[in-house]
Amino acid sequence: MNCDKHTLSLHKLKREFNFYQLMYGPTCSGVRLNVHYESCIDHVYVNVKQNYQKFDHIPFAGSDHHLTFATRKVNKEHPPGRTIKYRPYATADLDSLKSDLNNFDFTYLKNNQIQSNSNDFNSDILQLLQVHIPIKQRRIRPSPPSWFTSGIAKMCRYRNSLKRIASRTKLPADWQMYKKIPEHCYI
Repeated sequence: MNCDKHTLSLHKLKREFNFYQLMYGPTCSGVRLNVHYESCIDHVYVNVKQNYQKFDHIPFAGSDHHLTFATRKVNKEHPPGRTIKYRPYATADLDSLKSDLNNFDFTYLKNNQIQSNSNDFNSDILQLLQVHIPIKQRRIRPSPPSWFTSGIAKMCRYRNSLKRIASRTKLPADWQMYKKIPEHCYI
């Protein structure tokens, strides 16, 4: 590898910003003036290598340049939420429910069949509730992992605010503040 001042400054930038080179090996090859040459002229730098599932370079249709590609993961997998059933009492019309309860015929409860009366009573009350306060379904997010404490969440929000400031101002001092954030906040 030729170590001129441009190459050294590139390596310095890689170290300073924690960049990784995805492409290794020659990405350009051929014969020029009867001399075979190979060179890595196509560079792809990333700061989170795990976000790229596949990357490579392949010879391409008679060209001296290889076709380079990198496939990035699009979405993080999140644990599935769960569905709950509930009655929205806050929006219920309780006056009409009371009116229907007052007008309901409970005379069947006077016989001595306790189990039957209990089942009928529960069924009737649930039917009235279903009319006035129907059951709704809602999907809720899963609770965060136990290790993700409120302190870590606060540090992540602080890190994001520093990054927004540094991106907006582009000042080296702001980027230094952003880089000093502890590593456990880069989730």
